[in-house]
Amino acid sequence: MTSHDPELARRVARADFFGRLTRIVALGLLIGILGLLVWLAISIRDTQLEGTPTGKAILESSNRIKSCTTPGADCYERGVRAQAGAISSINEITIYAVTCGQQNPDASVTVVQDCVQSLYDEQHPRK
Repeated sequence: MTSHDPELARRVARADFFGRLTRIVALGLLIGILGLLVWLAISIRDTQLEGTPTGKAILESSNRIKSCTTPGADCYERGVRAQAGAISSINEITIYAVTCGQQNPDASVTVVQDCVQSLYDEQHPRK
């Protein structure tokens, strides 16, 4: 540029101004988008599965199932004791039924049931 043209200088200054303005706007948009992404990530984290009421219920159920399937855990041990008690009761009633059936080989089912109930009541008096 050999001659000093005021119109050309104004155009160059205007182009320079708009170039800077464009960079500032782009930087502002970039910062805004990054801020939005950070906010979105935090929001998603807060509402992930364990953070929702349904997720908490699922987690609680999962922990309960784990407690009931892990040897040594409270629920598991309660289940083992309950199962042992049920098997013991079944064995006891079976012995009573066999005894009653042997004592009365021709008895009806109702008579054997009454006999079993009688033997059970003798062994387990009601309080």
